[in-house]
Amino acid sequence: MFFPYDTQAEMTPSAVKIQKENLKQFELTHFTELDVDRLIANRTVFYDHLLQHLWRHFGFKALPLSLVAVGGYGREEMFPLSDLDILILAEQPISPDLQDNIAQFVQFLWDCNFNVGHSIRTLAECETEGKADITIATNLLEARYLCGHHALFEQLVQLVRQEDFWSKIDFCQAKIQEKIARYQRYNNTSYNLEPDIKYSPGGLRDLHLLYWIALRHNGAKNLQEILQAGFIYPAEHALLLKSQQFLFKVRYALHLILKRYDNRLLFDRQLKVSELLGFQGEGNLGVETMMKRFFRALHSISLLSELLVKHYQEHFLIDYEIIHEQVLDENFSLINQAICLRNHQCFEQQPDSILDLFYYLTQYPDAEIHSSVLRELHLTLEYRQEHQLSYLCESPSAREKFIRLFNQPLAIKRAFFLMHQYGVLTAYLPQWRNIVGLMQFDLFHCYTVDEHIFRVMLKLESFLSEESAKAHPICYQIFSQIPDRILLYIAALFHDIAKGRGALMKYLVLLMCASLPCYTVLTNEKLKLWRGWWSSIY
Repeated sequence: MFFPYDTQAEMTPSAVKIQKENLKQFELTHFTELDVDRLIANRTVFYDHLLQHLWRHFGFKALPLSLVAVGGYGREEMFPLSDLDILILAEQPISPDLQDNIAQFVQFLWDCNFNVGHSIRTLAECETEGKADITIATNLLEARYLCGHHALFEQLVQLVRQEDFWSKIDFCQAKIQEKIARYQRYNNTSYNLEPDIKYSPGGLRDLHLLYWIALRHNGAKNLQEILQAGFIYPAEHALLLKSQQFLFKVRYALHLILKRYDNRLLFDRQLKVSELLGFQGEGNLGVETMMKRFFRALHSISLLSELLVKHYQEHFLIDYEIIHEQVLDENFSLINQAICLRNHQCFEQQPDSILDLFYYLTQYPDAEIHSSVLRELHLTLEYRQEHQLSYLCESPSAREKFIRLFNQPLAIKRAFFLMHQYGVLTAYLPQWRNIVGLMQFDLFHCYTVDEHIFRVMLKLESFLSEESAKAHPICYQIFSQIPDRILLYIAALFHDIAKGRGALMKYLVLLMCASLPCYTVLTNEKLKLWRGWWSSIY
């Protein structure tokens, strides 16, 4: 511990506030040189020592009470403006005099400028309220002993581990419903230009979801313990840890520059955070670099959280029985409406088979991809990127399959959007990586460039729907009469692909137009139309 709480200091709110301010100034001075895990651990222990000292100061040590950290404090994830979530656990309902004493204890913490989230409960109340409320149940699962009656705390631990407190199935389903509601609040995208580090899709809450499910399943408390339990692959662990570390660092920096609790990376805060993190460059380059890395971390967490939760459901919560199996080709089969692998080396040995996977999604509207296939795909794509293997578009058969996809029903929604989400487009198009997570610094966009492109493509495809016939009748009529929509979809895919390249954008787009045969398979007539169209625009 590099900055401990001074237990010899005067026990007054003003003295505690001075120590807190000294800690903050130390962190600001040494922020770039200290590992964020050490910062978080030091601040957590700092608070632990303060509360333990304060507990003795108020005379609670000999009483049948236990002081317990819950929530983020229980997870030992304390940032400069984090809430101080505590549970005061009692054997029996407490007397009015003791209630007054506890109220003074809590008020002392408020006077020290802590945002205190506290509850006073007996074991029986913990059981009743925990069973009735998933949020309370989750807090109790993360309970961490601070001081007081230790045997009482152990009874709480045994209580929340019982299957009839919250069954694994019910707990998992409740947490997934929370995630669905949270994603809907953020339009189901990680790529809002002013993201919330904690609650946006791919934010820390998605990591917490993994922790909570693992904690309920076998008591694993962090990524290392989840890895040791065999729940995630080493490559998945490495990517999640790297992404988590970056979100932690950004959140810590944000809390150091704010005076009130908030986790939103608003435009006016992004520059200050990037400077504190050491990102540099002319104009917006420092912010752009930081945010691009930030969005990629969000995407990695969102994707792996989805895959791993799905894997957990399929392997631990569902009684799996093969009811119907249909062989699709030598590499894939459809089992109970899930596309599964027959050849587990196909992505490595036949890279163009990746495009077949998404083709089958368009042919079977009720099908989904099994979690084991998605994990294999993710590992393959990460390996290709790490070892700088050739882009998929360099394969003639992959180009043919890429174009074939555009002619399939709901191709954008069922295939291309998911190909973007799972990283296939990055492996296919050389230029795509440059725009993933790329900010747009104007008042006309609220999403990153890649997200904007796909919203355009999804909007185009929506003009074919019956709902569009009523909401946008002219668009529906025109779009329905276009005999070959491939060029329009490709135009939407490419229209901002050179964004962020300044004055070079115009020439890069024209260059890509000229080299379109490198990415697709089109007739000479369509290529001529394509080049003439784009030349007239640029």
